[in-house]
Amino acid sequence: MQEKQEPIAAWMRSVMEQKNLNPTSWAKKAGLGRDTVSRAIKDKYAHVSSTRTLIQLADAAGVPPPLDLGAAPAGVPSSAILAAILEEAVSRLAPSASFPPLLWKAMGQALRHTLLELADDPATQNDPTRARMAARMAARQQPPEGTD
Repeated sequence: MQEKQEPIAAWMRSVMEQKNLNPTSWAKKAGLGRDTVSRAIKDKYAHVSSTRTLIQLADAAGVPPPLDLGAAPAGVPSSAILAAILEEAVSRLAPSASFPPLLWKAMGQALRHTLLELADDPATQNDPTRARMAARMAARQQPPEGTD
């Protein structure tokens, strides 16, 4: 577990330095407890910060979430791959539907965030109401970026 948390802790320390944040102020801005940040930046923290926590921290700092730093489980495709899959499926199901490339990109990112959240919270996987809520939260994330 620790090998997955180390790059997350490095990202967190980097964001705090760039944005002139301390653990208390960043946690408060993100609506989290101070210990959530202060423990996660320690060298020997034995847990991996959740995808939801990373997204909250990134949003509060105004930076993209570090979803590829180890919190993401293996097997969740990149948002670009998911966008291509969605585009192909929609073209087969509704051939007359047409969306601009940025919308496909946003849908791919929202789907990836949703899948990461589902993987991060097993109870959500079997609860349609919670899964829909995760999808709504993912769709409200930052606009598409150039990278995943």
